Amino acid sequence: MIFLKSIKLSTKNKFLIIGIALAMAGLIPLIILTYFSAPESPYTIEQISLTSEADGTELQALLYRPVNSEPVNGIVVAHGFCGNKQYMQPLSLELVRRGFIVISIDFRGHGSSDGYLPALHRQAKDNPLIGDMMSAVNYLKGLGVKKIGLVGHSMGGRTAIFTSSQHPDEIDAVVSIGMIEQELSLIHI
Repeated sequence: MIFLKSIKLSTKNKFLIIGIALAMAGLIPLIILTYFSAPESPYTIEQISLTSEADGTELQALLYRPVNSEPVNGIVVAHGFCGNKQYMQPLSLELVRRGFIVISIDFRGHGSSDGYLPALHRQAKDNPLIGDMMSAVNYLKGLGVKKIGLVGHSMGGRTAIFTSSQHPDEIDAVVSIGMIEQELSLIHI
């Protein structure tokens, strides 16, 4: 503040400088913590493309791999409505640091993925997001991952529940964050 008092600036410009300083104070740690892994748990992040099993829609995803170990467990991380794979990055980073191989997907019509999100489907059997999620599950299987879990927030949590109910032999665990399926009759476990 002393520096700003010695320079003749308008109040508007002072607030602008303070705002930029605060933004940088938040962005610099975010960049460091995201792109420079901890020495005890290094990982890589790779942009990948998937093809939805529902209808062939091109999807984008981030693949997080631990460097020092060969992961046998994988997790598909799914965002909520109007979100994208970057929204779930803090969770994905924490999981990869713990030794999981992680795919964070952009559902159709979100983030960098193609297509559009049709009206939300009330029936699990015709929800195209299940095909989006299964494309990531099958990608993990192709990498030799033995056990696969699904983690989803809101719409992604609902999709994770529906996906696991339709593919119980392929999914070993499900976590739904911020989504509780109210109509349990839709789920056939």
